[in-house]
Amino acid sequence: MSQENAPSAQQAKQPGPEQTAQPQNPPEDQPEEMSDLTRVAHEVLHGAWSEGKYRQKLLIDAGYNPYEVQEEADRLQAEKEQQE
Repeated sequence: MSQENAPSAQQAKQPGPEQTAQPQNPPEDQPEEMSDLTRVAHEVLHGAWSEGKYRQKLLIDAGYNPYEVQEEADRLQAEKEQQE
């Protein structure tokens, strides 16, 4: 690799999408059998994917549609409130 194509020290320290798009603290109380969308929605409700525009970016970088994830999170939250 030539010097021209080598990443700078600044670029080398930048995390790639595969590093930034992981939930920070996935919840441990998730049921074993659930869809990937439902699992991510549970993680969103537990704050593992940050919030706001940054959450949208993380979800997109990880290959999820943030609007579908939010819709599922809203459904799960409404279901939980009904049970209380």
